[in-house]
Amino acid sequence: MQKFILLFTLLLGSNISRSNGLDITNLSCNEITSVLSFDLSWENSFLVEDVGGICTIYDGAWIIVKYALAESDQWHHADVVAATSSEHYFMSTDQKGVMIWDNSPHTNTTMNITVTVTLGTLTGSKHDFKVFGTEMVNAPFKTFEAGDAISEGRYYMNGDTLIPFEITNGGAYTRESGLGEFDQVGSIVQPDMSADYPNGYEAFWAMKYKISTEQYIDFLNCLTRVQQNTRTQSDLGTSVSTVTNRYVMSGTSSVVNRNPIKCDQTIGIGRITFYCDLDDDDIPNENNDGNNIVCNYLSRSDVAAFIDWYAMRVMSDL
Repeated sequence: MQKFILLFTLLLGSNISRSNGLDITNLSCNEITSVLSFDLSWENSFLVEDVGGICTIYDGAWIIVKYALAESDQWHHADVVAATSSEHYFMSTDQKGVMIWDNSPHTNTTMNITVTVTLGTLTGSKHDFKVFGTEMVNAPFKTFEAGDAISEGRYYMNGDTLIPFEITNGGAYTRESGLGEFDQVGSIVQPDMSADYPNGYEAFWAMKYKISTEQYIDFLNCLTRVQQNTRTQSDLGTSVSTVTNRYVMSGTSSVVNRNPIKCDQTIGIGRITFYCDLDDDDIPNENNDGNNIVCNYLSRSDVAAFIDWYAMRVMSDL
């Protein structure tokens, strides 16, 4: 790994994050000021105004930074306390990342953006850094209906199971059978919807694509050995030094259902480095090795752990 030496600004070979062509390159850092600079690009970007005469929809990129002490096995999430960009951006209120997008109308565009972030207080000195990004889509605020007047378990309102529940604001809703109140077919008694519940009326960002194998590998490769064992199917505990079922998500010795995530046969006792090898030729991360296919064999807890690691939350449900 690239090391940073106090009093110098050095280039760090960037972690490249890709989903539909998202790249993070030319990463540099000033260890004294905790300032990182990098170039960000992604393909098929868009901003379309007045869709249906109602709203504007657009995409962007959510950026996070991880750091570790030199030679350490533990990666930490870095707070972003300030940022600048050649395009529009905002920092999350909890300082866990920065969202970047182009605020002018465009379609099928390749974005090329220079980004600089200032990190909060870091533990220790002489750090290694990784910057990750995932493409997102902004869902604008708008009234919508929950329920279709047909399906089992559907939501309804006004005590009439044929009237879908209309979400007209981000406030509280009472779960009863009266006028303006909502309920669900076949449900037992449930609590009201509080005003702080994210019911989907207010604008929000959602991932543009499903989790790719490359993204899940980025996640796995920043975990400790114990955590890696928890988030995979093969036995990779600290007492294991030789692996037979090297395709670790399916827990098999060969590719099953096109999941290409693999580890070496000899893994030692420390953190494992995972890679893609869909063609099973023991050459990692070739163009045909499935880096950008959707990652399967993920449990609900795997997805929740990945989303938390990325400083996002699982989408709320009605």
